[in-house]
Amino acid sequence: MKGIYFFLIIFIFTLQIHSKVHAYQHPLAILWEILNDQVNEYLKREDVLAIKEALVSSIMEIIGEESFGGIYVDVKANKLIVNINNPALENSPLLNPYRDILLFNIVDRSLGELKVQFDQDVGDAKRRNVTNSYIYIDVETNNVILRPNLPPGLNTQPFGPRKHVPMRPRQVRPRVLGGEGIFNRDLRHRGEVVGKTCSLGFFARGKKRNPNNNPPSYIITARGCYIKDSGFRNFLYIINWGANIPIERELKSLGIIEPPNYTIPYDFIIARWTSHSFDILPAIRNTDDPRDSELFITDARPATIIGGHICHSGFKTHVTCGNIKALTAIYLNEDGSSSEGLIITDMNTRNEDIGGTVFFL
Repeated sequence: MKGIYFFLIIFIFTLQIHSKVHAYQHPLAILWEILNDQVNEYLKREDVLAIKEALVSSIMEIIGEESFGGIYVDVKANKLIVNINNPALENSPLLNPYRDILLFNIVDRSLGELKVQFDQDVGDAKRRNVTNSYIYIDVETNNVILRPNLPPGLNTQPFGPRKHVPMRPRQVRPRVLGGEGIFNRDLRHRGEVVGKTCSLGFFARGKKRNPNNNPPSYIITARGCYIKDSGFRNFLYIINWGANIPIERELKSLGIIEPPNYTIPYDFIIARWTSHSFDILPAIRNTDDPRDSELFITDARPATIIGGHICHSGFKTHVTCGNIKALTAIYLNEDGSSSEGLIITDMNTRNEDIGGTVFFL
């Protein structure tokens, strides 16, 4: 759904893009309302803003931490927006090297006050048994937000036109990438193919315990893909982008989900890779782009700036991008537990995208 999408801060990949100009509209070109051949220019602009954001934040904490309400970037305007509740801070000579990119916004509360309110609101929500809701600091609105997880179809609008590109012919051993569709069949319904559709996040390898054997491989996806209390093992099957739920004889298993540890406040599960029909490829599916249909991972880094871009690849909406709206958010789960270490974005998603790969370009 547009407005809320969350993921772990620690698992965000960086990629290299190669294509510039072709009929396909790049997700970042849609986000920033620019041409495809301007995307690299704006990415460099964002990198510069990120460096200066860290420097300006440090200065603001020195000259008036109790009056500093946070900072966020506006890539389109090439500006840093600084929230303050004391207008005198604008005149600090320490900020002179950055005057050309600074905009000041007078707000009511400092970032420290917002953090105190955030802790109070989380505690209050838990005491009132609030569930299925996000709580986060919205620096742009200078407020702490408690937002229910809206059902599909609410508060959603098309993210932009996307031409459908058919899948390329499969190889002898098809490759499985991040962002693929995966299906967890609910075995309680015998004779029916029903369950949860979600998306593959990324692959991981375990420790090599025997020198004669390869280390085990794992699929990482969201905890919401797990079917609790079914009494059966959770098997994951692959679903190609644009495909419907396969009939039983067409199901091709990738692995088995290991029961999640709900005492860990992070939203992920691990599935042991058991397939002999597919190969693992450490890349991200981007099939709609005829020139960069597979995005290869080059690095990993955390999300650090509010207003910066972030993208995801998933079964339903394929590859879309949005702006980071908040860092270190919390989600109150239905069972009373909470998921922490989340970020909030405004990218377009659907339920079937849950668990998909999150990345920077």
